[in-house]
Amino acid sequence: MEYQIASSLALREVGTESFALDRTGSVVHTFNDTGAFLWQQIRKGATIDQMIMELCMRFDVDEAKAKADVWEFLNTCEEKRLVRLTR
Repeated sequence: MEYQIASSLALREVGTESFALDRTGSVVHTFNDTGAFLWQQIRKGATIDQMIMELCMRFDVDEAKAKADVWEFLNTCEEKRLVRLTR
């Protein structure tokens, strides 16, 4: 399964902060380090399994924690219509 970022969004990084601007609703979403990392993984076209593996390596967390974090992030982004499932 892969997710795609909504075309109405623009990601900006200012210092250590990451923001997604929804141009249609003028809404700004902020991401912590983990969220910003996962956002970049989505932009690269990473699969969910790849995101979990990369998260484990980048943040030195076990697979169960990474899996939970990835799914929580994706579900939240989907609810806010920031991403959509493509396959």
